[in-house]
Amino acid sequence: MITMSLAEKARTLVGQLPESKLEAVVQLLGVMVNDPEGDEPAELTEGDIAAVREGDRRLANGEATVSFDDVVADLGFTMDQILRAGEDALA
Repeated sequence: MITMSLAEKARTLVGQLPESKLEAVVQLLGVMVNDPEGDEPAELTEGDIAAVREGDRRLANGEATVSFDDVVADLGFTMDQILRAGEDALA
Protein backbone atom coordinates (compact mmCIF):
# COMPACT_ATOMS: atom_id res chain seq x y z
CA MET A 1 0.00 0.00 0.00
CA ILE A 2 1.33 3.41 -0.99
CA THR A 3 0.94 6.11 1.62
CA MET A 4 1.04 9.78 0.81
CA SER A 5 2.55 12.45 2.98
CA LEU A 6 0.26 15.19 4.21
CA ALA A 7 1.86 17.60 1.74
CA GLU A 8 1.14 15.18 -1.11
CA LYS A 9 -2.46 14.76 0.04
CA ALA A 10 -2.87 18.54 0.21
CA ARG A 11 -1.45 18.99 -3.29
CA THR A 12 -3.74 16.27 -4.63
CA LEU A 13 -6.83 17.80 -3.05
CA VAL A 14 -5.97 21.32 -4.19
CA GLY A 15 -5.37 19.97 -7.69
CA GLN A 16 -8.92 18.61 -7.75
CA LEU A 17 -10.57 21.92 -6.85
CA PRO A 18 -12.30 23.96 -9.51
CA GLU A 19 -10.82 27.39 -10.20
CA SER A 20 -13.82 29.02 -8.51
CA LYS A 21 -12.82 27.61 -5.10
CA LEU A 22 -9.09 28.25 -5.27
CA GLU A 23 -9.30 31.86 -4.08
CA ALA A 24 -10.70 30.79 -0.72
CA VAL A 25 -8.03 28.10 -0.36
CA VAL A 26 -5.24 30.52 -1.26
CA GLN A 27 -6.52 33.03 1.31
CA LEU A 28 -6.73 30.37 4.02
CA LEU A 29 -3.27 29.02 3.24
CA GLY A 30 -1.86 32.54 3.26
CA VAL A 31 -3.22 33.09 6.76
CA MET A 32 -1.88 29.76 7.94
CA VAL A 33 1.58 30.34 6.46
CA ASN A 34 1.86 33.82 7.95
CA ASP A 35 0.76 32.58 11.39
CA PRO A 36 1.36 28.81 11.35
CA GLU A 37 0.86 28.20 15.07
CA GLY A 38 -1.75 30.82 15.78
CA ASP A 39 0.37 31.97 18.71
CA GLU A 40 0.48 35.61 17.73
CA PRO A 41 -2.73 37.57 18.01
CA ALA A 42 -3.86 39.11 14.75
CA GLU A 43 -3.50 42.85 14.47
CA LEU A 44 -6.91 44.42 14.00
CA THR A 45 -7.13 47.29 11.59
CA GLU A 46 -9.37 50.28 12.17
CA GLY A 47 -11.68 48.75 9.55
CA ASP A 48 -11.79 45.47 11.47
CA ILE A 49 -12.61 47.25 14.71
CA ALA A 50 -15.34 49.28 13.00
CA ALA A 51 -16.83 46.10 11.50
CA VAL A 52 -16.88 44.38 14.90
CA ARG A 53 -18.54 47.40 16.49
CA GLU A 54 -21.12 47.51 13.70
CA GLY A 55 -21.85 43.81 14.18
CA ASP A 56 -22.22 44.30 17.94
CA ARG A 57 -24.57 47.22 17.34
CA ARG A 58 -26.69 45.21 14.91
CA LEU A 59 -26.91 42.28 17.31
CA ALA A 60 -27.88 44.55 20.20
CA ASN A 61 -30.64 46.12 18.09
CA GLY A 62 -31.90 42.81 16.71
CA GLU A 63 -30.94 43.83 13.17
CA ALA A 64 -29.85 41.50 10.42
CA THR A 65 -26.28 40.26 10.46
CA VAL A 66 -24.36 38.03 8.04
CA SER A 67 -25.10 34.38 8.70
CA PHE A 68 -22.46 31.68 8.66
CA ASP A 69 -24.39 30.09 5.77
CA ASP A 70 -23.95 33.30 3.75
CA VAL A 71 -20.22 33.41 4.51
CA VAL A 72 -19.85 29.78 3.43
CA ALA A 73 -21.75 30.48 0.20
CA ASP A 74 -19.69 33.62 -0.51
CA LEU A 75 -16.55 31.46 -0.30
CA GLY A 76 -18.01 29.06 -2.86
CA PHE A 77 -18.82 26.18 -0.53
CA THR A 78 -22.01 24.52 0.64
CA MET A 79 -22.88 23.76 4.24
CA ASP A 80 -22.86 20.07 3.33
CA GLN A 81 -19.21 20.39 2.24
CA ILE A 82 -18.32 22.16 5.48
CA LEU A 83 -20.04 19.51 7.59
CA ARG A 84 -18.44 16.65 5.65
CA ALA A 85 -15.01 18.27 5.97
CA GLY A 86 -15.49 18.43 9.73
CA GLU A 87 -16.49 14.77 9.85
CA ASP A 88 -13.47 13.82 7.72
CA ALA A 89 -11.15 15.76 10.02
CA LEU A 90 -12.45 13.83 13.02
CA ALA A 91 -12.12 10.45 11.32
